[in-house]
Amino acid sequence: MRLLNIKTTISSSTGTPNVPDYAILSHVWGSNEFLYSDIFKDEVSVPREKGVKVNRAAQFAREHGDTHLWIDTCCIDKSSSAEVSDTLNSMSDWYENATICFAYLADVTSRDDLEGSERFKRGWTLMELLAPKDVIFLDSDWNEIGARGSLANQLHKITNIDINILQKGQSAACAQSAATKFSWMAGRRCSRVEDVAYYLMGLFGVNMPILYGEGSEKRSSVSKKNS
Repeated sequence: MRLLNIKTTISSSTGTPNVPDYAILSHVWGSNEFLYSDIFKDEVSVPREKGVKVNRAAQFAREHGDTHLWIDTCCIDKSSSAEVSDTLNSMSDWYENATICFAYLADVTSRDDLEGSERFKRGWTLMELLAPKDVIFLDSDWNEIGARGSLANQLHKITNIDINILQKGQSAACAQSAATKFSWMAGRRCSRVEDVAYYLMGLFGVNMPILYGEGSEKRSSVSKKNS
């Protein structure tokens, strides 16, 4: 697992078998994200706006008492298929083991705007909502809106996930029937077809080879052969 060291500033990425306490960021990707390759560039060559989200997330993590932070944009070497596969199979555990998850909503200015957020239309954010011990929601100006538990009634109306499950998180979610879990997928989409299966791995407690490029047609043909 690769983490950002944020004791004083975003200084380096570290991989260690003895994982320290860390915070984790949940967000919808924008057009100008700070990437893994940017970590190794000198500060001058990286546009300042690319580091805003990472630096604000690091600030919240420090205030929470953490020294490390995980963000999917820059903590995964996407040029390594082995690392991508390991990451996607471990993603649910990483969110569950974080001390806290901060969910940044770039399109929300107040609690009243939650329902219209793009976040609740995306696939991966379902796992990111349920797996962590707790989730703190932040608006577009990085002001705290509330936590998953305190917002459970409102989140239930948006996601159709039972209030009890929202309050308890991963353990309660995994205990639900397959039909219930699939119902939570309604209206959600992914940028890549294969992610429709991958983002549910944690909820169903399964591991599988990650084969981007497989597409829906190939998956369908395999199903027909095995039927």
